[in-house]
Amino acid sequence: STIRSRHHTTTNLLRMTFQQPDTPYPYTPPEWASPFTNNVPKERLKLANLPTPVQLVIGPKKNRRGGSSSSKNPNSILSRLDELNMKLYIKRDDATGGVELGGNKLRKLEFLLADALAKGCDSVVTIGGEQSNHCRATAAAARMVGLSPNLILRTRRADKIHETTEEELGFEGNILFDRMMGSSIYTCTPGEYGRVCSNKLVQHVCGYIETKDGGKPYAIPVGGSNGVGSWGYINAVDELMNQMESTKQDSTTSSSD
Repeated sequence: STIRSRHHTTTNLLRMTFQQPDTPYPYTPPEWASPFTNNVPKERLKLANLPTPVQLVIGPKKNRRGGSSSSKNPNSILSRLDELNMKLYIKRDDATGGVELGGNKLRKLEFLLADALAKGCDSVVTIGGEQSNHCRATAAAARMVGLSPNLILRTRRADKIHETTEEELGFEGNILFDRMMGSSIYTCTPGEYGRVCSNKLVQHVCGYIETKDGGKPYAIPVGGSNGVGSWGYINAVDELMNQMESTKQDSTTSSSD
């Protein structure tokens, strides 16, 4: 019976651990959000490691065991927290995934890519800076669910790249990850980004893909920030509320678009 019990436990752990990235799951919004929202998504994907942990930041006066800290910096913001007798907690949304996926953008992509699959799309198009974390995460997540990534990267070197070769863009940082995911990379200058508008640039590339390849691309705005993607952070608020309830702490959130 001991062997069967261990086997049963292992089987349950495996069922909880392994998920199919492109499998949509029914979505029910938090009860507190239902009266204030429209167009609730029917489905989401499960790409992120959730919930992400909430971590207490230890001030310079005391280390975790209550003793004196060996590294005191009077100019540190943590010194001020000690003076005010405040505790600082950080929600570690950098831990949503591995180096290719990690970050807050993955929360939005769970809903955006579910919508793309539901609409029968075969690729995604999004836009961001030359070293955009959002574009990197979108490319990786898209490949996980069988969609081809198309990225528009904003760079001051765009004109030079067009005049010579795409190799001018280089192979550093997130651009290397974008290339490893087999992304089709387009570029625009900061001036074009400002004059034309990021959404129109995305639509332009979508139209190009439809005409050239007969594909069906799904448009994702900069940062994944739209009505669909926002549900990722409605969920995040609910997650944080549940976590902070156990400690009775106040919370403030911050992220990039």
